[in-house]
Order: sequence, then structure tokens, then C-alpha cells
Amino acid sequence: MGYRLGAFDYLVKPLSQEAVLGALARIASLHRGPQRDRLLVVDDDPRVIDLVRQLLEGESYDVEAAADGQAAVETISRQRPDVILLELLMPRLDGFGVIEQLEQNPRHRDIPVIVLTAKTLTADEAALLQQSVSKTIQKRGLEREELIQELQSALRVYRQNPESKGQDDA
Repeated sequence: MGYRLGAFDYLVKPLSQEAVLGALARIASLHRGPQRDRLLVVDDDPRVIDLVRQLLEGESYDVEAAADGQAAVETISRQRPDVILLELLMPRLDGFGVIEQLEQNPRHRDIPVIVLTAKTLTADEAALLQQSVSKTIQKRGLEREELIQELQSALRVYRQNPESKGQDDA
């Protein structure tokens, strides 16, 4: 009956914190408009960053860039991204170092990471990445639809994982 009278949601007494917060979150999601996911692109080649921006033009991603792994770690500590596109070969701190630092921080270890690299991976590197990242994509022949599909897939898995809920810094 409440819905017929125009109520957005209803809560059953006795109230629980989870029910109240859930209702507020559902209301907030309607009022904030389409959600834009924060994407951190970590690559020392500005052309790759520009390419990713062009490929994602018109999509619901706010693209932020870091020129190397150390800058990425600093950016992540300031504001947690929703997903990371990560090159492996970079100065100061390489992609493997970034992954290692993410795994050591409980607030960051569940951020979906998609490796975007031109490097030919050894069997050991591929096995290590398989345990740590959502996907590895070769830079050669990178296509818009594949990139969008992989980003959406990584975010979907991340959002369905109950352990990742409530971990945001912002």
C-alpha cells in the first residue's frame, strides 16, 4: 500500500542499521544521477593514456592518469579508484610493485586491476598475475569494445564481492 501512495521504500520495525543504510543508499543512487566510475590509468607513455581516454570517450568513466607506479600509489592513497589499468614496465616503481603494494593494504587489495602491457610475459609472471589481477590485455591491437567489456566485467565482479563493500576512502 505504501508503494501505491508514492513511497520510495519501506522499513519494518524494529529498525536495523543495515536496513536504514540500505534504504538511504538506494535513494541516494537515484538522486546522484548516472554513476561515473573512477579509472586510474598507470602508464609512462602519455600516448597510451590519450588512447584510453579516446577509447572511453562518451562512456561513464572519469579517467585519471599516473605516469609511473610511484605516482599511482600516491594517487590511490589520496582517492581510491574503482578500477586500475596498469602497465607493467615503468620507471621508479613497476606494475608488479604496484600490485604488491595494493595487496599489502587491506583497503586497496580488492581494487580490480587490469594489466595493459606490451611486455611478453614469462610463465612465472603470467602465473603471478593470474592470482592478482582481473585481466591482462596486450596493448597491440587494443580495441574500444574489448576495453569497455573488460572494465565493465571487472567492476561487476568487484561490486558483487561482499568483501569489497564499504571499503571506499572517499
